[in-house]
Amino acid sequence: MKGTWRTKGLYSGPKHAGTRALMKAGGLCDGDFDKPLIGVHNTYGEGGPGHIHLRAITEEVKVGIYQAGGIPIEFGGPCHCPSLNPDQHDVPQRDIIAASVENFIELHILDALVGVSSCDKPNPAHWLAAARLRNIPVIMAIGGPSLHGWYKGERITASTAQKAGLVYDLDPEHHSLEEVIEIENLACPGPGSCALCGTANTGALLSEVLGLTLIGGGSAPAVSSKRRWLSRQTGRRIVKMVYEDLKSSAILTPEALENAVILLHALGGSSNTVFHILALAEELGIGDSFDVDLLEQWGKKIPCITNVMPGGKYSMTELDEAGGVQAVMKQVEQYLHKNALTVEGKTVGANLESARVLDSDIIRPLSNPVYERGLAVIKGNLATSAIVRYSVFPKALLKFTGPAKVFNSQQEARDGVRNSKIKRGDVIVVRYEGPRGGPGMPDLLNLMYELYGADLANYCLLITDGKFSGFAQGPFICQVTPEAAIGGPLAVVKDGDIIQIDVGNNKLNVNISDQELQKRLTEWKQKEQKVKRGYLTLWVRMANSAAKGAGLPYNI
Repeated sequence: MKGTWRTKGLYSGPKHAGTRALMKAGGLCDGDFDKPLIGVHNTYGEGGPGHIHLRAITEEVKVGIYQAGGIPIEFGGPCHCPSLNPDQHDVPQRDIIAASVENFIELHILDALVGVSSCDKPNPAHWLAAARLRNIPVIMAIGGPSLHGWYKGERITASTAQKAGLVYDLDPEHHSLEEVIEIENLACPGPGSCALCGTANTGALLSEVLGLTLIGGGSAPAVSSKRRWLSRQTGRRIVKMVYEDLKSSAILTPEALENAVILLHALGGSSNTVFHILALAEELGIGDSFDVDLLEQWGKKIPCITNVMPGGKYSMTELDEAGGVQAVMKQVEQYLHKNALTVEGKTVGANLESARVLDSDIIRPLSNPVYERGLAVIKGNLATSAIVRYSVFPKALLKFTGPAKVFNSQQEARDGVRNSKIKRGDVIVVRYEGPRGGPGMPDLLNLMYELYGADLANYCLLITDGKFSGFAQGPFICQVTPEAAIGGPLAVVKDGDIIQIDVGNNKLNVNISDQELQKRLTEWKQKEQKVKRGYLTLWVRMANSAAKGAGLPYNI
């Protein structure tokens, strides 16, 4: 076949007999060494439904690679699984996956990469890997969302079951145990990432926007024939990309990232995706210009037009049936960089020529948005930046003033809920949960459910330098920078301080004088770190702020 690639001719000649012998021991044979060698990173795992089906997806990818004349080299890596640990270290997992992919591809000098992923950390990890492997073709094979469940005529997901369980735990009169079990049995009808526009599916949709997946790859259900077809087509396509010399560097451009920001607002997507996009910008070396201010500029222009859970009515399956992310892109086409290239070998503009909105209640026009904004960046004397997911934030609390109730960890705050230390009208401050303080920016989802169980979630504000799951729905302000662990203003807030938030005007302030704030900051002493051994000490010492992606520095 025509074309050239990294390994073409690399294994020829007597001097490479030993290497060929080792590879033959793994199943390769004469004739395979003059074909492109395609790395297939499979994040399969049995710990959760988002990964349990990825063996089948990977097999389809490998069949497609064989059909197109390539040789797949499958390798595994960490998957993101449900955890009972409220202090799970999410962001390090993203960076570890990215590093392991980079290491394997470069160690074995493979010609291209297919990233098979489905959930919160593996999806953006493959973005970062693609950015690092800029001189080879990269494509993603997404596992797809699960179907939603039904309970008493309403769509439900795992989030519904978790909320019901914690409500029962705190108030057995509200739900019976039999109801909780019935909900959990119905919530997840099959494999796939959770059926709403949480972090996993926001990342999957934006992978398509970035141009890293085939059309439809962001939303086709995990259990559908369409998903199997796309997986096999992905395998065939990556080999053609090798022959076309269509490298990752041609796809992951500033224009592609800006398209992703625009769609993040249009989707009303997960707040976690903000720091994943910023991490990608850092990886590409454009972090100084591609920042939270750019995010906010687009937030003022692009409303949320996608009526999908958790902020909306419909599930991911229904979004796919309505036209998927291409149809959402069609609604904001006037703002997009339509010359951005995709793994299809076509531009965004060319792909959108066939895009259609098939349900105008699920995917709204700009003139009839679901919410007037998707996400917002707020600032003040408490933060140089903090993130609000507008599409899940109660409108009545968008402007709020109340006394601070301060906790130094998520567990302290959970204990505070159960011990009735938090009252309606409080502003709950949970600090030392950021990239360095967490370390690794733990998810405060369990605290959110505790607040719902205690009937406080719609009456209190919650501010943290940590993060919230894409499941989260409520008055939550996250990713506060600078974080408390490095002496940010959040570290010196005291119980009773009056905190004011005005999301509409992008304000977050504590009502004390500049002199008093500076005095407290001068007197502040760094807390003893939670982790003193192991890989997490790297994040304790080196992690970037959430405004720079929350991971380890990419340029030292």
